[in-house]
Amino acid sequence: MGWILSWIAIGLIPLAQATTCTMGSEDSWTANLFVVTPANVLILGAIFLFRKHHTRWIWLSTPNFILLPWATIFLIQFFIGSTIEGNHLCSVLMGQSGFNEYAASWWQPFWAPVQLVLILSYSLSIYGCWRKRSNANQTS
Repeated sequence: MGWILSWIAIGLIPLAQATTCTMGSEDSWTANLFVVTPANVLILGAIFLFRKHHTRWIWLSTPNFILLPWATIFLIQFFIGSTIEGNHLCSVLMGQSGFNEYAASWWQPFWAPVQLVLILSYSLSIYGCWRKRSNANQTS
């Protein structure tokens, strides 16, 4: 169940860009950070706690081999634009610096790094389960 939920959770990270940025609205990123991120943490916790179960059903993690790079490529532009350069998230998304005139929330520079940590955590959990499975196959 954790792998199937991970498809949805990882897929929701890039969907934060599904916004119009009306008046510099950052609602989609807010929802992503304060709703989707805690859900991702719970899903990752389930994968780590029930690793034996998730190793048995490891083939369900294969869609993540597409989702993880897609989410990472999406996040890199926000990491550079918002975290490093200090631009408003809407400026990064729309490619227009006019959004920098709107007040940015305190959490904007942290959004992309938090999501990248989640992506790294998913990658490590998938690697750990695949490795555990290959080690189990070699010993039997």
